[in-house]
Amino acid sequence: LQVRFHNGDAAAFSALVAPHTDTVYTLCLRISGNATEAEDLVQDTLLRALSKHQSYDPSRSFRPWLLTITTNLCRDRLRTVW
Repeated sequence: LQVRFHNGDAAAFSALVAPHTDTVYTLCLRISGNATEAEDLVQDTLLRALSKHQSYDPSRSFRPWLLTITTNLCRDRLRTVW
């Protein structure tokens, strides 16, 4: 799945993301403190991850890569709000 995602397979991305969606949402909620904002951040995270599939190294774990994208997006959003 990881190699297929790296090569741009959206179905592989869906399969890789599914077990981590709750974790991504929880992280977004903790950082933003707002459920609506967290939902938007989850969507932004998934779009960013899908568009950056070529930067993913399939020899490494998917979860830390996804959570790094999540954290960076949340931090960027907080900077623009404050």
